[in-house]
Amino acid sequence: MSKIFTRTFRVRWGELDPSGTVSPVNYLRYLIETAWDWGTAIGWDAKYSEDPDVFWVIRETEIRLLRPLRHNDEFGLTIWMVNWKSIRGTRCFEVTRKEGGEVVA
Repeated sequence: MSKIFTRTFRVRWGELDPSGTVSPVNYLRYLIETAWDWGTAIGWDAKYSEDPDVFWVIRETEIRLLRPLRHNDEFGLTIWMVNWKSIRGTRCFEVTRKEGGEVVA
């Protein structure tokens, strides 16, 4: 398994809250999409997940928002595995603005 995986996103208008920044729920959506793409890259695609003995549970997620993302901002979400034991794993992630490399979350 690749230990580090990065996916690039561009903030779309529908992902903003009334203040004009990305709403917190969308950070979780970005995280789930990146984790899914990472799994697909190593062969854990939709067919793999259709196995009745395979299922995924997000037990806990903590996100520290450091800087806001706004409409049309391009950023990378990097995810990596820090711990894997039998059936439980811990992943960390970082959101970095493409222009300037500033850590966002």
